[in-house]
Amino acid sequence: MIRNLSTIINLKLLSLALAMSIGILNVSLAGDGADIDLTVDLDRPLHSVSPLLYGLFFEDINFAADGGLYAEQVQNRSFEFDEALFGWEITRDAGCRVEVTDIEPLNTVNIHYLSLSIANKNDVLIKNSGFGGIVTQKGLSFNFSFYARANNTFLGNISVNLVDRNGDNIGSVQIGKKLSANWERYTGTITAEADENLAGLVLLVNGIGNLEFDMISLFPSNTWRSQDNGLRADLVQMLYDLKPGFFRFPGGCVVEGYDLTNSYNWKNSIGNISARKVNWNRWRSWNRPPQYYQSLGLGFYEYFRLSEDIGAEPLPIINCGMACQYETGQLVPLDQLDPYVQDALDLIEFANGPADSTWGAKRAEAGHPEPFNLKYIGVGNEQWGEEYFKRYDIFYKAIKSAYPDMNIISTSGPSSDGKWYDLAWNKFKSGTPADLVDEHYYRSPGWFLQNDNRYDSYDRTGPKVFAGEYAAHGNGKRNTLYTAITEAAFMTGLERNSDIVEMAAYAPLMAKDGFTQWTPDLIFFDNTRVFGTPSYYVQKLFSECKGTEYLSSKIDDKQTLIAKPAGKVGLSTWRTAAEFKDVKVVSSGKELISSPAASHWHAGPGKWSFGNNSYIQADSSVDGAVCFVGDAGWENYTLTLKAKKISGQEGFIICFRRDNNDDGLQWNIGGWGNTRHAVQAVDGGSSSVLTERDGSVDSDKWYNVKIELNGENVKCFLDGNLIHDLDIPVRVSKRLYASCTRDSENGIVYIKAVNPTAEPLNLKVNLRGSIKLASQASVVLFTADDREMENSLEMPQNVYPESFTFDGVSDNFEYPLKPYSLTVIKARER
Repeated sequence: MIRNLSTIINLKLLSLALAMSIGILNVSLAGDGADIDLTVDLDRPLHSVSPLLYGLFFEDINFAADGGLYAEQVQNRSFEFDEALFGWEITRDAGCRVEVTDIEPLNTVNIHYLSLSIANKNDVLIKNSGFGGIVTQKGLSFNFSFYARANNTFLGNISVNLVDRNGDNIGSVQIGKKLSANWERYTGTITAEADENLAGLVLLVNGIGNLEFDMISLFPSNTWRSQDNGLRADLVQMLYDLKPGFFRFPGGCVVEGYDLTNSYNWKNSIGNISARKVNWNRWRSWNRPPQYYQSLGLGFYEYFRLSEDIGAEPLPIINCGMACQYETGQLVPLDQLDPYVQDALDLIEFANGPADSTWGAKRAEAGHPEPFNLKYIGVGNEQWGEEYFKRYDIFYKAIKSAYPDMNIISTSGPSSDGKWYDLAWNKFKSGTPADLVDEHYYRSPGWFLQNDNRYDSYDRTGPKVFAGEYAAHGNGKRNTLYTAITEAAFMTGLERNSDIVEMAAYAPLMAKDGFTQWTPDLIFFDNTRVFGTPSYYVQKLFSECKGTEYLSSKIDDKQTLIAKPAGKVGLSTWRTAAEFKDVKVVSSGKELISSPAASHWHAGPGKWSFGNNSYIQADSSVDGAVCFVGDAGWENYTLTLKAKKISGQEGFIICFRRDNNDDGLQWNIGGWGNTRHAVQAVDGGSSSVLTERDGSVDSDKWYNVKIELNGENVKCFLDGNLIHDLDIPVRVSKRLYASCTRDSENGIVYIKAVNPTAEPLNLKVNLRGSIKLASQASVVLFTADDREMENSLEMPQNVYPESFTFDGVSDNFEYPLKPYSLTVIKARER
């Protein structure tokens, strides 16, 4: 297994390959390129590793709840969707009247139900095919239930049937009991007689008269731990296998809601499932999936029970009186906030109160008399600004007054930097109290490689950090080996700083194939299958091997890769049509390009036309229309042009210092709904803000744009006014990321080594201290032949960890690291 140094390719070729792999073409080398040394002091733990470090964030996005984790097979079971019969097919003759009505409903929460008036004694079939089909297996039983009532005029029979894709019965049960004149719940069990992936549930009515149905429900008997109102077992198993330290729920943006009427109220999600108020899902406004609703059958009681089942600390997030600021941004006036605060206090009592308390009794009634021992609660999802902190302060004081030991989580806004992030942390530094601060970042793979040291300099006397949502967003936002490896590199920094970073969670957690609004995600599934993405296995390995204490270690790499501040230029828009003209690039008095012809440009997305020194992008609906011109080696130049917004939501974007992978920098003029100007770094299709200020542009007005580049310095002018002046350091890239931890209880040392480069590396491990390790160690290798490889429903283990033994551990040993790999060496103490 050990490779000789001579097998490692020429270092200049290696550096070029690495530079190309991470989007850096202009690279200078420092050092002589020797192998990489990792020195570990086994006697010197620097701090404890948080036992909660790696956990889960669940949100009902991508049909993760209804149609996914929640095992209910019937869609629109209580007829509360906007399209009242969505998901239902009703076959009847002309003598049968069918309507959804609300006269004397089952309850006052979900008021609609199905009404039939049958004049002729013919079969009426009421069919629901679930979420893309109901899955049956021969011999598998299903528990059905429905509420019904009928007046004395109804004479006939009702049967409950499973049917295959052709409509043939594959299981049937007759309802022997006569329907009552009042609402009554009817239950039973039906056993499938065949395997079928596209089955349906059919209520067959044969009779004459009037009858009504509501809450038609079907659950497979093989739910997780055979629980009533249960969860899909294979999906829960995927969560259990991650060994999560915590479980955050129910979101996410669904907590905030599109507006305040749509926000999540936990009290609507407990108790009798027929009386849990159905709510439309805020994520239907994102790419507008048809009829996306939350039945809330998977509610707060089920979330707490699931947390307990998978061994995770429950972490509920509550609405703080603010709707989603990306949508309506509605605010509850401060003098009307008391009910929201009381909801938070009642939630804690529901989780922790004695069984004879008001809300503890509701928990006991649900089947859990013992407290859930809640320790953490989050106030708001990712709100920002002064209005948030006015409300947060009220919640903090009320919760701490009633529950002094409760850990309260605040938020630093929706991004890892920028003015809202700065405002939040300035608040905490100047006295705003918080036990943890929730940080979110969806960034490029390069950002994760560059930010493993993000928390090295955080103040250890302030609140701890909850990295509540993160994921590497590469080209196409795909879950590739490479994005997972860059996340692993970043996670070594989380472990190094686990004295300040208490919890972290990848997001989103789940996505249903064919019902997905957001990628990437940790777990994908359909009605029969499930697979973990490469990121899933990175999370699993880190969780399994986090240890209890972080060991002092040092990386010594003689080679460094340094990019040059250079690159081509480009024009871009975001959901906006715009015109550009008089494009010039001048360096040291020489025009590199002046009013280039159409043939000089490389056009990407958008509807581009070129002529008469003018460049028009005419499609105001496209995200990220762009075209480029020039050379990736251009440096120290001044770019000038004129730009005019024609129509659309935003302004225009000027690209510069862009490499041949189109990564680099851009000036976003009138971005974020035409509210801000910002210089951004672009990597792997994702952008991050480097500096920003308020600003907008008018339509049909020409603006003079100038960008001056001098080494690392960037100056941006609009109509002669200096808007930004900043130094943007070139990227210095690492070849190795490592974390060394020890499980002091079981006597195991974990060495995690991440190689994000295109070439193999030879790792030289030097162990120091009195603790001695056995020569034979377990090794887990996570890599693949191609960094763009993914897993799929058809190939769920295309990228999968490989385990084997290594019999070569000593005080000084060598180990080969494959390209684009995570290697975990698990060595026992002698």
